[in-house]
Amino acid sequence: MVNPLLPEGRAFLPLLHDTASAVEYEAEGEIRTFRLPETEGEDGFIAVRRIVYTGAFTAVRLEVLNRSQKPISVRKLVVLEVGGDALKLEGPFSSWRFYQNGWQSWSPAFARLVSDGLHVDPATDAYRRMHKPHPDPAGARRLSSEWFTVIAPPAGLSLLAGFVTSARQLGEIALELSNRKGVARFLACCYSDGFPLQPREKLLSEELALACGDDPCELAEVYASLWGEKMQARKARPFTGWCTWYYFYGENTEEEVLKCVRRAREFALPIEYIIVDDGYQRAIGDWLDVNPDKFPSGMKFLAEEIKKAGFRPALWVAPFAAGENSSLFSEHPDWILRDEEGEPVLAWEHWGVPCYGLDLSVPEVQRWLKELFSTLHRGWGYEFFKPVSYTHLRAHETV
Repeated sequence: MVNPLLPEGRAFLPLLHDTASAVEYEAEGEIRTFRLPETEGEDGFIAVRRIVYTGAFTAVRLEVLNRSQKPISVRKLVVLEVGGDALKLEGPFSSWRFYQNGWQSWSPAFARLVSDGLHVDPATDAYRRMHKPHPDPAGARRLSSEWFTVIAPPAGLSLLAGFVTSARQLGEIALELSNRKGVARFLACCYSDGFPLQPREKLLSEELALACGDDPCELAEVYASLWGEKMQARKARPFTGWCTWYYFYGENTEEEVLKCVRRAREFALPIEYIIVDDGYQRAIGDWLDVNPDKFPSGMKFLAEEIKKAGFRPALWVAPFAAGENSSLFSEHPDWILRDEEGEPVLAWEHWGVPCYGLDLSVPEVQRWLKELFSTLHRGWGYEFFKPVSYTHLRAHETV
């Protein structure tokens, strides 16, 4: 096994030469792109510095300084760009395996052969919106992975490239294919979504880590360890549970849930939580307005029955958005996140219903969230929450 963490001072063999960086930004009403072939550079509006250092692993960051007297809008930071000919991995590129990390829990996450192409099923705009948080450039054919990837050739060293910080920007690693059936570019980008950079202010990209080794699975473990260390990830004990979603898909009822709970107890299934997923509420945002046709006895009753059966009740909730059909949306328009034109910001479509993001900077929204989770936990008795953000929270950590 080649040590996937590079020794002190060792150059990163397959990648760190013939590289570029770029910043896409908007100034004076124009979208501009400044490319950085050298370590540092500047134009009339910005100064850019690429920070590269080697130690336990090779790391790269991009720093942008607003040199102008007016705010600029930073759209994207291309931390690293490598031409296809400079990506020195062994074997024909069609034999490389590219790990694709998904964006959210429904998104594909698997290794695919480059020769398999860019298959997406179903190949619809709705699917792409759900699973790709940033659009591909017009005409581009790319394999895209969120936060990190490992590229594994059939022989020789594999390549790990991943953002090991995730504080402010969404990171993407992409392998762009050319029309000549080759690799056009290898990219590592941070999306800053129009961040307003004030005069003389600096913006730093997330930190990109690069390493190589002969075991691609071990490289993925290295990435997880690096990310956890950099972001001070908390360690949680493993737990088990059964979730209504993956059988009922929102069609669950009180009767069906209790029937499954009784069977779980009858067979002494080794699970801790019973998670009541989407389908109990009337609308996204109206979490305390329970659908009486599906859950006639209420959610507190259901939590108590789950506890009587020897399990711990858990609940799905999407607390940071309001459905267009919800009372929350109609009664509190000032709570909705708005874009520069004053239009509500679409978070996602929930079975055809637009759901708009809540403005979490509004004090009333913060108070509402605290009261909501106090009711769900202390009032109803749910001990664990599965938010739509897919970050699972135990009640004692949030209330």
